[in-house]
Amino acid sequence: MDLSEDVISLPAFVSAYGWVPFVAAILFSILFSVVYVKKFWCRSERDKCSAIIAVFGISIALLSAILLPVDVFLVSFMKNSDGSFKDWATNSTRQALEDSVTYTYYSLYGIIFFYTFFVLPLSYFSYEERDEDRGHSFGVFYYCPFVYFGFSVCHIWIVIGWSLYTLQSCSTE
Repeated sequence: MDLSEDVISLPAFVSAYGWVPFVAAILFSILFSVVYVKKFWCRSERDKCSAIIAVFGISIALLSAILLPVDVFLVSFMKNSDGSFKDWATNSTRQALEDSVTYTYYSLYGIIFFYTFFVLPLSYFSYEERDEDRGHSFGVFYYCPFVYFGFSVCHIWIVIGWSLYTLQSCSTE
């Protein structure tokens, strides 16, 4: 059976009950982030780029936390009160649902990693105070070593995580 057939065999109400509230949570997290950043935004310096970066960062962090209740709901909704699986929750359907939640986790954590080790360092090191008496301005190439350092740290964490995962899977075999 194809994975797309398994997703099609999933009852529509299960997807609606699980993912529609997550879409509402996405909108809520963006709205909350905008209000939060506007409240604590410095009145004298209105840099739109830093505000957008802050809103996006807070939204992604909130979404990764909000995904956990969706995951718990989808898993618990597949079971009856006695602990057995419902008729529509076949092995392939459960696997398709698990894969979709797993890919969502991976996507959000990947965005957080990219954001933490690329976007934030680049925006931090390239931010320039607006001084009239400042005679020089650094280009983006000046900040590239700092961003490269952030990428290096990111790659080290990825290699460590991959190594630990590989060691764990080898020890269980």
